[in-house]
Amino acid sequence: MATVGKRPSEAELRQQQFDPDAEPTEPPSESDGTIEEKLGLQVLELTPQIIQQLGADEDTVGLVVGAVDPNADAARKGLRRGDIILTANYRQIAAIADLVDVIAEAEETGREAVLLRIQRRGGSTAYVPVRLR
Repeated sequence: MATVGKRPSEAELRQQQFDPDAEPTEPPSESDGTIEEKLGLQVLELTPQIIQQLGADEDTVGLVVGAVDPNADAARKGLRRGDIILTANYRQIAAIADLVDVIAEAEETGREAVLLRIQRRGGSTAYVPVRLR
């Protein structure tokens, strides 16, 4: 008997069905506690399905914001679900570990904020400094 493929877990299926306009029902399973604790953001790594649902270029590299803590500086700066984090402190962000590394480096050097370059739905980009908590 041969196995053709493995059915994705429920969490994997939910991540493939990213609706940027929907309210998050639970924390994304990929999100790292450091990012949520320090920036007030829950993030997911981009997949081809998420890129398509956001209307971004297929070669976009970054993390998508899954949720924003309304009490965090990120919310005050206007970050919202569906924004794509392209860089942090001028370093390309391709994986959750990349953003965790930038946060750790910022803390080690005594910085109070991380400069994020984000892409909004519709394609415009902006630099947003987000205070660490």
